[in-house]
Amino acid sequence: MTVLYDYQGLYPTFSGISKCFFELIHQLPSDVNYRIGLKECNNLHLQRLKVWKVDACRHPYEVFFPSWKSPMRKTLYDALGKSGLMATPKWVNRKESIRLMKEGKWDVFHVTGFDPYFLPYLNGKPFVMHIHDLTAELFPQYFPADDIQIRGRQVLCDKAAHIVCVSQNTLEDAHRILGIPREKMSVIYHGAPYEAVEDKSPVVPFKYILYVGNRGMYKNFLPMLRSLKTMLDRHADLKLVCTGGAFDAREETEITRLGLHDRIWQRRVSDDELSRLYLHAELFIYPSLYEGFGIPILEAWHAGCPVFLNRKSCFPEVAGDAAVWFELDGEHDTLTGAVETWLASPQSEKEALIARQYERMNRFNWQQSARQLAGVYHQVLTQSSK
Repeated sequence: MTVLYDYQGLYPTFSGISKCFFELIHQLPSDVNYRIGLKECNNLHLQRLKVWKVDACRHPYEVFFPSWKSPMRKTLYDALGKSGLMATPKWVNRKESIRLMKEGKWDVFHVTGFDPYFLPYLNGKPFVMHIHDLTAELFPQYFPADDIQIRGRQVLCDKAAHIVCVSQNTLEDAHRILGIPREKMSVIYHGAPYEAVEDKSPVVPFKYILYVGNRGMYKNFLPMLRSLKTMLDRHADLKLVCTGGAFDAREETEITRLGLHDRIWQRRVSDDELSRLYLHAELFIYPSLYEGFGIPILEAWHAGCPVFLNRKSCFPEVAGDAAVWFELDGEHDTLTGAVETWLASPQSEKEALIARQYERMNRFNWQQSARQLAGVYHQVLTQSSK
């Protein structure tokens, strides 16, 4: 059996979705062959796992008038790619995915995004899709009405042979919101990191609390800052470290208002640096109001970093008793109290939490997840041949 993966979720330089797919592909059992609709790609996870040979991108977005801050920059870049006037990664890889589909040397198609461009090329063969979360449907105020996730899911969910969800919470959301029958879906969890952290040197020379990733919309970052303000004022030796892109104007304004400029360190970091930040953090806070799974939980566990989670969405399902819980939303704020209690806790309690985290981490394994995914492919192929 041969599975063909398309380009959509795989060509960005760095993303959680691409990490998920490349890890699964890397661990597929030997009875599943694969092809990937990528011709040019600078993805860091693909470079690390080397599951498909590609060329470097000739015209990546990062070097397209990088000093131009207008929203028109992305619009023009995409228009040039679509028209064929510039070989941009999205459109180069779309053509490659279509070429491989037309070639026909595959049995099951796995679409990695929600653009239904591929439907005319299936030629009666089945396709599988992932639903990582339903953020766009649950938080429509943050997304345009014609968002590709919303439009694409409406089209593809009915036509897919099977749908993989990354948590039971996501599956139930998909059933409740999209009306997908439960029997058409399977839960396949993400896997924990497995590489050893070789360089264990600190990234920063001070004590810190860690925040990882995007900060906008439902991520609940600014409410977290407001909650931590008094605690940071009381602990002069403690700072907040934030990974990801630079603060935007709204964040800068709030940080200034709170008087926290000298208490926050922010930088986009490499995978290696992120591992080291987890390793030396006093604790990692995940204040998000909604996630499909929450890969940073597993990353923190792998490094032995205490995990603090907002009691929302899939977090209780994933973490169980292997986290410190708080509530942070429009009605409740128990974050500061939870952090203060933790900082004052005896070492034995902290070690007990770390032990529970390591134990629970063993439930999440990329090899096991890849075997489950292979089972989905075999099931779909058997059903389609009847």
